[in-house]
Amino acid sequence: MSDGKSNIVTPCCGTPLIILTRREGPAYLQYEVPDEIMCNGEKCYNTWNAKGEADEYNK
Repeated sequence: MSDGKSNIVTPCCGTPLIILTRREGPAYLQYEVPDEIMCNGEKCYNTWNAKGEADEYNK
C-alpha cells in the first residue's frame, strides 16, 4: 500500500471502506477503538459493527 489507500473494500459496492472510531479509557489515557464500518459508495448507507456483522437494514 504505497499510496496510503486501503485495499479493503466493501462487499456491497466494492469501494474503500470508512472506519469510524470512539474514545475509550480514562481521560488522561484515552485511546481510539473501531466502532463502526461504513460503505463509501454513492448513496449507499450500509454499515457494519466493529466485528464486521452487518446491520439489519443493509441492502
